[in-house]
Amino acid sequence: MSLKVRLQTQKSRVAVWGTGFIGLSTMAYFARRGIKCIGYDLAPQIVEEINNGKISLTGLQQWLGFSIGPLVKNGLMHATTNVSEILDDPATKVHFIAIPTERNGKPWDGALFDVSKKLSAKKVEMDPIWLLLNRLLLQANATIF
Repeated sequence: MSLKVRLQTQKSRVAVWGTGFIGLSTMAYFARRGIKCIGYDLAPQIVEEINNGKISLTGLQQWLGFSIGPLVKNGLMHATTNVSEILDDPATKVHFIAIPTERNGKPWDGALFDVSKKLSAKKVEMDPIWLLLNRLLLQANATIF
């Protein structure tokens, strides 16, 4: 069974590392298409808001144009501060990294190294994991190349 079919039939899920504007909107749009998602964030209050179907980021609710409440209620979206909840679940096949790559207007790789370390600590025994980096290429192009 292809990854696409496993995602569409909810036999696999997408993990989104970082639940800011990019990460939360990514989760919401995948979930709206019927794909199960789990979001990881360091901030317990953000995780709690998401799991209560609320968006605290100013303007994101309007930009999305729909509520995440029903998606959370139907089990399509969930957030956690517990890395094991993502890494120990063999159904998690896609990792979308939506973490900050700058701090105080300067390139910053601290969050990327943190997520990379967490992902590399888990040995993949089955199918390869799909890893999607967000914003990094654009910012790397602007700051490194």
